[in-house]
This record gives sequence, C-alpha cells and structure tokens, in this order.
Amino acid sequence: MDYWLVHTNNTEEGTPNAFKYILRQGVVATFYDKKGAVEKLEVGDIVLLYHGSNQIIGVGAVVQTYEPHDIKRIDNITHQADVNWIWKAHFDDECNPKNPIMRDSIENQNDKWSGLMAVENVTGKIRCRSLLEQIAKKQEYYL
Repeated sequence: MDYWLVHTNNTEEGTPNAFKYILRQGVVATFYDKKGAVEKLEVGDIVLLYHGSNQIIGVGAVVQTYEPHDIKRIDNITHQADVNWIWKAHFDDECNPKNPIMRDSIENQNDKWSGLMAVENVTGKIRCRSLLEQIAKKQEYYL
C-alpha cells in the first residue's frame, strides 16, 4: 500500500472545478497532458487530495484502478481511478474548504513532498498517525 498526493490543479489556467467532480464522483482524475499519472495507483493505495497551497480536502482508498477502454469519449482528456472517500472536507457557499487538513500537520519534517506533480508518491513522507488524528479532528457530525 502506497500513499499518493493527487493535486486538484484548481488554478484558473488548470481545471478550477475539477475537485468538485473528483469528490462527487468518487474518483481521482488527471487531465490533459498529466492523464497518464493516475495509472500508477493500485487498489488499496491511499489518496490525499491536495488543494491550494497547503490543504488536503479528501482522503480515500483506491477501489478500482484505471483501465483502458474501447469507448470513444468526446473529450478523451481524463484518466481516473475509483476511490472510496474515507474523509472529505466541507465547503462554504463559495466552495472554499472549511475544515481542510493542513499539509504541515502530517508531513515528515525531514522528508517533505513537493506538491508540484499531478500524482506524487508520498509514502514515507507523511506521519500516518498524524493523518488519522487529523481525520478524527476534522470530521463534522450531523444528527
């Protein structure tokens, strides 16, 4: 099992609304010239959905890897793998995360990740116990 940082590329030049699609559809997706990067993911791997400069807005487990298919899609710009989101941030009315997990709260201080790639293996670069603690602290409960 590996841990993967998947960037949402939520810039004006990138795909600013991709994170909504990713979280709603239960997938991780890479777009355009970065689309082959999602093929590295294996079933059981943990995905950290990275948003903005320092925010994780989703943590999930890969349940189905990318598989090539014969269906011709009109856009043909994405590759995606199915993810069961264990935790997702909540958002305000302007789609800003209200309770993100901050990168520096789970990152190993001696072995930091770059956050510049679409999909980056961060196995060994995070403190797993801290990740679980943050998920527990960031949960929002509704009755």
